[in-house]
Amino acid sequence: MFREKFLSNLYTQLLTVLIFLAIASSFISNSLGKVILSFILVVFIYIIIHSLVSHKKIYQFAYLSLAVLTLSSQILIETQPEFLGRPFLIIIVGIINLSFLGLAIYIIGKKISQTERVTDDILKGGICIYFLLGIWFGFWYDMIYYLDKTSFYIISFNEQPVYFQPIYYSFVTLTTLGYGDIVPVSRIAKNSAVLEATLGVLYVAISVSRLVSLFISDEINRRN
Repeated sequence: MFREKFLSNLYTQLLTVLIFLAIASSFISNSLGKVILSFILVVFIYIIIHSLVSHKKIYQFAYLSLAVLTLSSQILIETQPEFLGRPFLIIIVGIINLSFLGLAIYIIGKKISQTERVTDDILKGGICIYFLLGIWFGFWYDMIYYLDKTSFYIISFNEQPVYFQPIYYSFVTLTTLGYGDIVPVSRIAKNSAVLEATLGVLYVAISVSRLVSLFISDEINRRN
């Protein structure tokens, strides 16, 4: 009974967690808080993917291993900052994080595209992918920045300390808002920003619009 209820509101719960983490991250700056937020994100995404591929044990094991590596790398980064001074390790951690989120986006996107009926929960699943894309690119920008800190130009306002905020920059780029306080400088940073902005526009215009259209059509047919 509980499993059926959980599965019927899978993406609603994921969206709730993603929104909570987005709000909580605005008030948490210490290492322990960041580790806790990372733990919540990794564990909940793993639970979602585990539910979606419950019939494939090898996928479950592989994704569990990836989840453990992702969480371990986040803890290592927060507790051992000097770790980020080694380019090879930065690339390894980046690949782990990007693979964990990228696989989640792929599995969720595939499940949503294969659904025969677009429910309210499926619609929220489409929104979840949008959030996850923003986080994925945030990890990507973080890796670029730590490999070459000249890849981005950060403008200081009111003489406040300046820090690179990859998730903030990612969502500003994804939504094509572009405040201009963080500017891509290197070629890879510029190309990544263009790619993300393009994906952000096309995803909303095509995928989300399609889901909304199917959801409305289904609601009309159901009421008739």
